[in-house]
Amino acid sequence: MVPTSAPAFKALPISCPGSHFDTDPSPIYHAGMSSQDRDSTNRPAVICLLAGHSSRMGSPKQHVFIHGATFLEHLLARIEKLRDRLGTLVFVGQARDEKTKRRVESSGGTWIINPRPDEGPLSSLRLGLQACSPETGFLLWPIDHPLVAVATVGAILDKVADEPGSIIAPSDGTRRGHPSYFPAWTREELFSAPLEAGAKWVLQRHPDRIVHIVTDDPWIRCNINTPELLAAAEADFHP
Repeated sequence: MVPTSAPAFKALPISCPGSHFDTDPSPIYHAGMSSQDRDSTNRPAVICLLAGHSSRMGSPKQHVFIHGATFLEHLLARIEKLRDRLGTLVFVGQARDEKTKRRVESSGGTWIINPRPDEGPLSSLRLGLQACSPETGFLLWPIDHPLVAVATVGAILDKVADEPGSIIAPSDGTRRGHPSYFPAWTREELFSAPLEAGAKWVLQRHPDRIVHIVTDDPWIRCNINTPELLAAAEADFHP
């Protein structure tokens, strides 16, 4: 079952199974704190990774249904509610996924094909970055985290406005989740990181530049990538 509340925060190097991230002691920002006015000319991009083979789920996760809508539709609905706070929308997937391509483009997003998805998520992220301004940061939002609350993402964006040079990650109090914000300065490191290391390579190198937003949103940590986890999420999701 998916947890419904978050434990107290512990600044411990706890491993994070099934996630791209590990935990490091770092500054904490609690959702609900005030923010500065947003600069609409410097809004964060969104990069959504869809190019995985979904071997554990058995079918592409963007087409999987939960509570009457696909993962992709849930994610797009959340983005739409925050659209005036976000910049470029980039979705990186595989060739021949015409259905997703049409849906993304109809929502104002940019569709990019990863010709070598076997190289892993970082290869998709690099392709996505090439479609974004090098002057702005971005939210990295994997497709297997489609149920994160709009309020959670809004709190991340509030903190981005306050600290645009920090990496901003949601946390349940002990472990990080998704989506996370990466500032523009991380771009160079993401292009130099080993492909197999993924985006967590940047977090491991800069634990002092990460700010956590503590939230009781259970979906930041719910990586829905198997039929069993899908069934648990179906039971626990209350829109």
